[in-house]
Amino acid sequence: MDLRADRHTILQAFDLFVATGDVVELRAPVRRGRTLAGYFDDRERFATEAVGLSGRVQGVYWTENPVKPALLGRACNRIEDYATNLTGDGDILRRRRIPFDLDATRPAGISATDEEHALALAAVDRTVAFLVDHGVPAESLLDNDSGNGGHLHLLVDLPNDAGATTLVRMILAVVAAHVDTDRVHVDQTMFNASRIVKVPGTLAAKGDSLPERPHRLATFRTIPAQWTPVDTAVLQTIAALHRPDPPPRHERRTGTRGAFDVRVFLAAHAVTITREKPWQGTQGRGTFLELAACIFDASHDRGEAGVVLLDGGMLLYTCHHNSCRTRVWADVRTQLEPRRTHARQRPSEASEPPPPDAESGTDDQQANVHDTAWAHALPAPEFCAKVDEVADWLVPGVLMPGAVTRINSPRGIGKTNAGLSYAVTLARVGKSVLLFDRDNPSHLIRNRLRAWGGDVLAPIEVLSREHAPSLTEPRAWKDFPIGKYDVVVLDS
Repeated sequence: MDLRADRHTILQAFDLFVATGDVVELRAPVRRGRTLAGYFDDRERFATEAVGLSGRVQGVYWTENPVKPALLGRACNRIEDYATNLTGDGDILRRRRIPFDLDATRPAGISATDEEHALALAAVDRTVAFLVDHGVPAESLLDNDSGNGGHLHLLVDLPNDAGATTLVRMILAVVAAHVDTDRVHVDQTMFNASRIVKVPGTLAAKGDSLPERPHRLATFRTIPAQWTPVDTAVLQTIAALHRPDPPPRHERRTGTRGAFDVRVFLAAHAVTITREKPWQGTQGRGTFLELAACIFDASHDRGEAGVVLLDGGMLLYTCHHNSCRTRVWADVRTQLEPRRTHARQRPSEASEPPPPDAESGTDDQQANVHDTAWAHALPAPEFCAKVDEVADWLVPGVLMPGAVTRINSPRGIGKTNAGLSYAVTLARVGKSVLLFDRDNPSHLIRNRLRAWGGDVLAPIEVLSREHAPSLTEPRAWKDFPIGKYDVVVLDS
């Protein structure tokens, strides 16, 4: 069935969501490394571009909240292919809506069945009922069928700041606790200000359109006669229902630091751990808890953010985007529990002593290291009796996790072949490898890979100079999927 975009519905959506003078981003992800995007304040041009994209891509999206007008300078009322500058949380003027995205559980990359679709829409109805029962006027709610699930938009008037982010995060957690079932869920990562949602009137086209999993148009379900913002006091009342369970003080099991269990803490604050893997860094060895999204900017959701639980008990926070590089674990505690006194505060700044389960060994203590350094002096016999850790090498004496190895020599000595040798050796034992080559033409890379036997190894991915960004281009590297690869071989 040929489902075409509905221009009338797209224009209706623009009129409902975009106030005079507002600017929004229109975005269509194609595949990793390629996104179509532009900025619009012209409703007719917006509709024309949305119609043109619909059906060509898996989904057509736009920013839920208005962006800074200056962003029109990136691509003014037009779509740019391979867009690299997309809207971040700091680009949002103000929060005008809180989005609730509800979907039935299904494999990624495919459309919903009719049953899954109906389950999601029923969950939207339960969400509306819950919010109305807790003081939200029906006139503040607009909901639409996203094609595979349901979207509910709560009209608000909030600043774009950390306090509003925490408020929205808590509201999503409260709603999820009352609406989620074993088959349908509220997406709790929708808390960040720059979140994008499907454009009503465009086609949801994930995977192939099959009779049992058809593509569908996103359409409106209910539109209030006059969409009015909810009182902020009502939002705060709902958020106050959020009661995360404190970490159990008596349990001492793997993943705890004394009385503090970081996994329990993150789960209680609706922060999702997607996987765990060994960690080796300058501070020692431990476990990397990869997060579904950065705690400070949910658009950083490609495995680049996580919590490091060191074997000695210290907690670190890391996100490989420049905007988050200074964040530490104490910032996580402040972000998730803004009313709590944390270990980072000095006694003169704190209104009360730190709680008994405060993480006294977190990374923010480096600022106060002079207070505790002298206590670590040990008698020589005790110091020498300690057992040195054995290095966990990827390639003995050459490559170690979390470290950079640089091979220098004149041209023609064999640096490229040495890199290919390591790539093939590691791929054969299941390590994921990115071969990043800005030096050699593609045909030469293919010939060398075949010679080394790498042409049959799926764990090796190749980025040739036709597409590889410059090593000195920060805009291209800020979205590098750091958690995807065990080893990156650079030939540049």
